[in-house]
Amino acid sequence: MQLKLSIGAALMAATLALVGCYETREGVLGRGEEVAVPAGSYRCQNDKDREVSAATISAPARLSADDVVYVATLDKDRYAVRIAALPGGLFLLEARGDFRGAQHVFVRRQGSDAYDLLVTDSRAQGRLTELARTHGVTIEFPSYGAPRIQGPPDRVRAFLLAHTPAELQRTATCRRVA
Repeated sequence: MQLKLSIGAALMAATLALVGCYETREGVLGRGEEVAVPAGSYRCQNDKDREVSAATISAPARLSADDVVYVATLDKDRYAVRIAALPGGLFLLEARGDFRGAQHVFVRRQGSDAYDLLVTDSRAQGRLTELARTHGVTIEFPSYGAPRIQGPPDRVRAFLLAHTPAELQRTATCRRVA
């Protein structure tokens, strides 16, 4: 349930497998942006349990003049990933695979070949609830699994794009190995 994409291309795969940040019923990024990230293999390590995962990221695939998708694998799972740039050096990755809906995770570049995977900070639930209210969506915090967002796709997208580092915490780091 994690994603990986540019700036987090390595993270996109890591994100998908490590821990999803948000689940939505459908994708909300209509177009993906091309981000400078080397295609290849990455080693992703979870901060809490030190679990290591193998991830790969493809070169960007241009679906149309203004839509770019990456293919990421995390261990044995494959994902199509779209990326959106946010202020403050953050990137939002939207991953779709063999599951319903979409998974969304945030990444931040750390050096030339390393990326931090960021998920919602459990201490920020109040801020996230208020942010959801501001954008006209509902948010649910299940005891296990990723928070779920519901609402019209344009409002869900606005909610996701309004995140800042204050609502997020690092959960894993991915480093390029080949």
